[in-house]
Amino acid sequence: MLQAKGIQKNYGTLEVLKGIDFSVAEGEIVTIIGKSGAGKSTFLHILGTLDIPDRGELSFEGKKVDFSNESALSSLRNEKLGFIFQFHHLLNEFTAWENVCIPAMIRGGEKMDNLKSKAEEYLSYLGLQDRMNHKPNALSGGEAQRVAIARALMNQPKLILADEPTGNLDKVNSEEMHKLFIKLRDDFGQSFVIVTHNLELAALSDRTIRMEDGYIIS
Repeated sequence: MLQAKGIQKNYGTLEVLKGIDFSVAEGEIVTIIGKSGAGKSTFLHILGTLDIPDRGELSFEGKKVDFSNESALSSLRNEKLGFIFQFHHLLNEFTAWENVCIPAMIRGGEKMDNLKSKAEEYLSYLGLQDRMNHKPNALSGGEAQRVAIARALMNQPKLILADEPTGNLDKVNSEEMHKLFIKLRDDFGQSFVIVTHNLELAALSDRTIRMEDGYIIS
């Protein structure tokens, strides 16, 4: 589904990524582990077209990504990719279901009633049927992160990119999140690339990549 070849990234004189080859298949959960500063998050941001490599190529579904075409990049992010971060980044002025609707509202083309119904389906699937009208400040950390997952699923992306998705959660909520990723893969064939320090989550994935000093070492 996604393939990266020879990805390099520098910030000034600092070499962050030094030539990375990587791929992920449909229905696969790949975790990326490594010490802080290894380049994991930078690499994930490039896979999500949130950052631009200095060298190398990125292909999605067999088509080369043109990093110079911001309109095409925006469409790719909105229609094909979902994002989950350590901090949920929900908008505090909106309810749970309204937050979930935002990616679909950006895409356009559907009536609000249809979007609300779809958002409610995802929230119910994630066990949040009683929290749909709550705003983020009325949700627990685990609940807010599940709303963020529903938001990432809203446009039915081919691939979800997650950066330390359990890093802000306690052990119980982290374990629940791990089970949820597996369930999403099993129920929907959802693909994930997950950057994490959580070795328990990595152990549950289909494949684990270890990065060190800007390289994939295993």
